[in-house]
Amino acid sequence: MSYHARAPRTTRRAAAVRAAVATAIAFTMALVPALSGCSNVDVVADKAGGSGPVSLRMADANGRIDYEPAVSAFVDAVAEVSGGELIIEVVNEWGGTPADPEQTVVRDVAAGQADLGWAGTRVFDLLGVDALTPLTAPLVIDSYALEDAVITSELAPELLSSVDELGITGLALLGGGLRKPIAAESPLLSVDDWKGVTFQSFPSAGQAAAITALGATPSNVLWGELDASVAAGEVRGFEKNLHIVLMNAQQHIAPFITTNVNLWPEPSIVFANPAALARLTDTQRGWLAEAARQTAAESSKLFDDQSDLEALCAQGAQPVSATDADLDGLRAALEPVVEAIRTGPAATTLKRIEALKGAVTPEPPLSLPANCGTEAPAKPTVGTADVDGTYRWVITADDAKRFGTAGDKTDEGLSRFPVTFTATLRDGGWTMAEDDEPGRSGGSFAADASTITFQWGPRSLSWSYAVDPSGAITLTPLQVDDVGDVFIWSTEPWQKIS
Repeated sequence: MSYHARAPRTTRRAAAVRAAVATAIAFTMALVPALSGCSNVDVVADKAGGSGPVSLRMADANGRIDYEPAVSAFVDAVAEVSGGELIIEVVNEWGGTPADPEQTVVRDVAAGQADLGWAGTRVFDLLGVDALTPLTAPLVIDSYALEDAVITSELAPELLSSVDELGITGLALLGGGLRKPIAAESPLLSVDDWKGVTFQSFPSAGQAAAITALGATPSNVLWGELDASVAAGEVRGFEKNLHIVLMNAQQHIAPFITTNVNLWPEPSIVFANPAALARLTDTQRGWLAEAARQTAAESSKLFDDQSDLEALCAQGAQPVSATDADLDGLRAALEPVVEAIRTGPAATTLKRIEALKGAVTPEPPLSLPANCGTEAPAKPTVGTADVDGTYRWVITADDAKRFGTAGDKTDEGLSRFPVTFTATLRDGGWTMAEDDEPGRSGGSFAADASTITFQWGPRSLSWSYAVDPSGAITLTPLQVDDVGDVFIWSTEPWQKIS
């Protein structure tokens, strides 16, 4: 889903893999090396030797900035408002894959390692800022109309200023997608459905409290580890907006979407390093402020949940609706969490949001598309060759020498080898990990007698394959864009171990 033409930004991890295949093995398995360098409010030199636009680096914990349409729109608005004189260079996958990705962005921008950054308001309660907690109080902001009213109200400047104590300066409070329960195996409707379930959300004290109040166990597994945990049956559900589910193709591993339960929205804050701001001119700071104003006014309108739901249905999702009794039960279970906010340091903010809620008309509820059936979708199936099993293969230094560039053949680059990988394929789901690393990647797969396709987040990796009498699989790339994936997945045959 595209919203605007994007301003120039740094390339994703594929470029790093192409530059140094051997040293990027863990990188390709979702372990990104730490970014180096300092804050850089730079003037980009043009080809004639003069000076070009001022460039600000923005730290983005995600792999793509368009996971957050409003933040992406802010980047574009800065370029448009400034006539191209001020551009934001987005650095994706900032900090690699830490357990606290958004907190890492906040800390690094405060330390001057990036000029700008963004984070969901959900995370600030883990950094000691309670003022933003009402924005993600469970079942309070449950419509885009209300989110828009809050984002464009006089509350916004007050909420933005609350992050100053962390050594950053808030630039924009932006609306985000409404997060719904997404589940594997069966839908999450009543409180009874939640009991005993392991449920994932991004790190947030408030969201963890809400999940616990519903009788579930909160989990913070992220990125590929989430898909792997769902495929392995370790995580039953997660909270996402429909835009992200569609981008990640997660309907293949968790098809059940409770369409009329909006747990909370995902507002975000774009913030700056104060010293980086000070190095800008008044005009340049004015461009940032105007871009923030324009983007905030449109941010909650960037989501089209009905269209996303129809697209998800066409790809196997199963939308369901909670009954009125289910909704009453959820509200009763979550009321203690809301009451704790109502009597805490952010009580006034919550009261003002609840007053706005009484004055706005929410958008109509989502309609269940006609192209969605009532039965759970069939899992991806294999063809005549049964490929389910656990496989292991070892990539050696000699493999890296044959495959890699000259830079990969240094003693330092080859010192990581040999590297052992283990993959499990079962019932249309796959996981993969390095034996000496805790992280896993995973998703869904489908295969016929000669072709196998792995769904990995928003990417599809298609291979032809052959199975020898021992059960070992040899992969040959058909549609695999990343040379690092080719190196890891197909350099050596997968030996079947169970």
